[in-house]
Amino acid sequence: MHFLPILKRQIGLAGLVAILSITGNSPSFAVEIPTVLSGLVGSWRGNGTANARSGGDNENVSCKARYTDIEADESLRVEVTCAGLNAKGTLVGFIQYSAGTSDFVGNWYQNWSTSEGEENGSLTGTISSNKIRMNVSAAGTVRARLVIEATNANQHSVNLVGIVDGVEEQGMNITFRR
Repeated sequence: MHFLPILKRQIGLAGLVAILSITGNSPSFAVEIPTVLSGLVGSWRGNGTANARSGGDNENVSCKARYTDIEADESLRVEVTCAGLNAKGTLVGFIQYSAGTSDFVGNWYQNWSTSEGEENGSLTGTISSNKIRMNVSAAGTVRARLVIEATNANQHSVNLVGIVDGVEEQGMNITFRR
Protein backbone atom coordinates (compact mmCIF):
# COMPACT_ATOMS: atom_id res chain seq x y z
CA MET A 1 0.00 0.00 0.00
CA HIS A 2 1.42 3.40 -0.95
CA PHE A 3 1.10 6.17 1.58
CA LEU A 4 0.85 9.36 -0.51
CA PRO A 5 -2.58 8.58 -2.03
CA ILE A 6 -3.89 7.63 1.43
CA LEU A 7 -2.58 10.83 2.99
CA LYS A 8 -4.05 12.85 0.12
CA ARG A 9 -7.42 11.24 0.65
CA GLN A 10 -7.36 12.24 4.31
CA ILE A 11 -5.84 15.71 4.17
CA GLY A 12 -5.06 16.42 0.56
CA LEU A 13 -2.18 18.73 -0.16
CA ALA A 14 -3.61 21.20 2.28
CA GLY A 15 -0.78 20.43 4.63
CA LEU A 16 1.67 21.46 2.03
CA VAL A 17 -0.25 24.63 1.40
CA ALA A 18 0.14 25.40 5.01
CA ILE A 19 3.79 24.53 4.83
CA LEU A 20 4.42 26.95 2.05
CA SER A 21 1.91 29.67 2.61
CA ILE A 22 2.59 31.68 5.70
CA THR A 23 4.84 34.52 4.59
CA GLY A 24 5.30 37.64 2.52
CA ASN A 25 6.81 41.10 2.38
CA SER A 26 4.39 43.93 3.07
CA PRO A 27 4.44 47.59 2.11
CA SER A 28 3.60 50.11 4.85
CA PHE A 29 -0.14 50.06 4.01
CA ALA A 30 -0.45 46.26 4.26
CA VAL A 31 -0.90 44.01 7.26
CA GLU A 32 2.53 43.37 8.69
CA ILE A 33 3.68 39.77 8.32
CA PRO A 34 5.96 38.42 11.07
CA THR A 35 9.63 38.97 10.23
CA VAL A 36 10.58 35.34 10.81
CA LEU A 37 8.37 34.33 7.88
CA SER A 38 9.19 37.08 5.38
CA GLY A 39 12.10 35.09 4.01
CA LEU A 40 9.82 32.36 2.62
CA VAL A 41 8.71 34.34 -0.44
CA GLY A 42 10.25 32.79 -3.55
CA SER A 43 10.95 29.27 -4.82
CA TRP A 44 11.70 26.16 -2.73
CA ARG A 45 12.40 22.45 -3.24
CA GLY A 46 11.68 19.83 -0.63
CA ASN A 47 12.26 16.16 0.08
CA GLY A 48 11.08 13.95 2.85
CA THR A 49 9.08 10.95 3.93
CA ALA A 50 5.38 10.25 4.20
CA ASN A 51 5.00 7.94 7.20
CA ALA A 52 2.12 5.51 7.46
CA ARG A 53 1.67 5.42 11.23
CA SER A 54 -1.03 2.76 11.12
CA GLY A 55 1.18 0.00 9.73
CA GLY A 56 1.40 0.94 6.04
CA ASP A 57 4.51 1.52 3.94
CA ASN A 58 6.59 4.69 4.14
CA GLU A 59 7.11 6.61 0.89
CA ASN A 60 9.65 9.18 -0.28
CA VAL A 61 8.15 12.45 -1.57
CA SER A 62 9.59 15.46 -3.39
CA CYS A 63 8.00 18.89 -3.75
CA LYS A 64 8.44 22.26 -5.48
CA ALA A 65 6.86 25.38 -4.02
CA ARG A 66 6.49 29.03 -4.99
CA TYR A 67 5.30 31.73 -2.54
CA THR A 68 4.09 35.04 -3.96
CA ASP A 69 3.14 38.04 -1.84
CA ILE A 70 -0.08 39.67 -3.10
CA GLU A 71 0.13 43.11 -1.51
CA ALA A 72 -3.18 44.43 -2.87
CA ASP A 73 -5.30 42.06 -0.77
CA GLU A 74 -2.78 41.37 2.02
CA SER A 75 -2.45 37.68 1.24
CA LEU A 76 0.10 35.14 0.17
CA ARG A 77 -0.40 32.89 -2.85
CA VAL A 78 1.19 29.46 -2.59
CA GLU A 79 1.57 26.94 -5.38
CA VAL A 80 2.96 23.53 -4.45
CA THR A 81 3.53 20.44 -6.61
CA CYS A 82 4.42 17.17 -4.87
CA ALA A 83 5.11 13.70 -6.18
CA GLY A 84 5.53 10.28 -4.68
CA LEU A 85 5.79 6.87 -6.24
CA ASN A 86 2.14 6.64 -7.32
CA ALA A 87 0.70 10.14 -7.23
CA LYS A 88 1.39 13.71 -8.28
CA GLY A 89 -0.64 16.71 -7.25
CA THR A 90 -0.76 20.48 -7.32
CA LEU A 91 -2.13 22.69 -4.63
CA VAL A 92 -2.90 26.40 -4.78
CA GLY A 93 -3.64 28.29 -1.59
CA PHE A 94 -4.19 31.80 -0.30
CA ILE A 95 -3.32 32.90 3.24
CA GLN A 96 -5.04 36.01 4.65
CA TYR A 97 -3.46 37.76 7.65
CA SER A 98 -5.30 39.68 10.36
CA ALA A 99 -4.04 43.09 11.48
CA GLY A 100 -2.68 43.26 15.02
CA THR A 101 -2.71 39.50 15.65
CA SER A 102 -0.64 36.43 14.89
CA ASP A 103 -3.77 34.56 13.70
CA PHE A 104 -4.41 33.77 10.04
CA VAL A 105 -7.09 32.20 7.85
CA GLY A 106 -6.96 30.91 4.30
CA ASN A 107 -8.28 28.53 1.70
CA TRP A 108 -6.82 25.91 -0.61
CA TYR A 109 -7.63 23.95 -3.75
CA GLN A 110 -5.90 20.81 -5.04
CA ASN A 111 -5.93 18.49 -8.00
CA TRP A 112 -4.36 15.01 -7.82
CA SER A 113 -3.52 12.44 -10.48
CA THR A 114 -5.21 9.70 -8.43
CA SER A 115 -8.88 8.81 -8.21
CA GLU A 116 -9.38 11.33 -5.38
CA GLY A 117 -9.11 14.17 -7.90
CA GLU A 118 -10.09 17.68 -6.81
CA GLU A 119 -10.70 18.92 -3.27
CA ASN A 120 -10.75 22.23 -1.39
CA GLY A 121 -10.98 23.55 2.16
CA SER A 122 -9.82 26.11 4.70
CA LEU A 123 -6.84 26.87 6.96
CA THR A 124 -6.65 28.48 10.41
CA GLY A 125 -3.70 28.95 12.70
CA THR A 126 -1.23 31.07 14.59
CA ILE A 127 2.34 32.23 14.13
CA SER A 128 4.76 32.52 17.05
CA SER A 129 8.52 32.94 17.08
CA ASN A 130 9.83 30.78 14.21
CA LYS A 131 6.88 28.31 14.16
CA ILE A 132 3.56 28.21 12.35
CA ARG A 133 0.83 26.01 13.80
CA MET A 134 -2.27 25.33 11.75
CA ASN A 135 -5.37 23.23 11.35
CA VAL A 136 -6.21 22.14 7.80
CA SER A 137 -9.91 21.49 7.16
CA ALA A 138 -12.07 20.09 4.38
CA ALA A 139 -15.88 19.92 4.47
CA GLY A 140 -15.82 21.49 7.94
CA THR A 141 -13.69 18.76 9.54
CA VAL A 142 -10.09 19.14 10.73
CA ARG A 143 -8.12 16.75 8.54
CA ALA A 144 -4.53 17.64 9.51
CA ARG A 145 -2.36 19.54 11.94
CA LEU A 146 0.82 21.20 10.72
CA VAL A 147 3.89 22.67 12.34
CA ILE A 148 6.23 24.62 10.10
CA GLU A 149 9.56 25.69 11.52
CA ALA A 150 11.86 28.22 9.85
CA THR A 151 15.35 26.86 10.55
CA ASN A 152 17.24 29.64 8.74
CA ALA A 153 16.88 31.89 5.67
CA ASN A 154 17.44 28.98 3.28
CA GLN A 155 15.64 26.12 5.01
CA HIS A 156 12.40 25.29 6.75
CA SER A 157 10.84 22.02 7.88
CA VAL A 158 7.26 20.83 7.87
CA ASN A 159 5.71 18.23 10.14
CA LEU A 160 2.22 17.14 9.11
CA VAL A 161 -0.07 14.78 11.02
CA GLY A 162 -3.18 13.48 9.24
CA ILE A 163 -6.39 12.99 11.24
CA VAL A 164 -8.95 10.29 10.41
CA ASP A 165 -12.16 10.09 12.47
CA GLY A 166 -10.52 12.21 15.17
CA VAL A 167 -7.44 9.95 15.42
CA GLU A 168 -3.92 10.94 14.31
CA GLU A 169 -3.07 8.39 11.63
CA GLN A 170 -0.27 9.33 9.25
CA GLY A 171 2.40 11.94 8.97
CA MET A 172 4.77 13.66 6.61
CA ASN A 173 8.14 15.26 7.33
CA ILE A 174 9.66 17.45 4.61
CA THR A 175 12.69 19.72 4.60
CA PHE A 176 12.53 22.60 2.09
CA ARG A 177 15.60 24.40 0.78
CA ARG A 178 16.26 27.19 -1.70
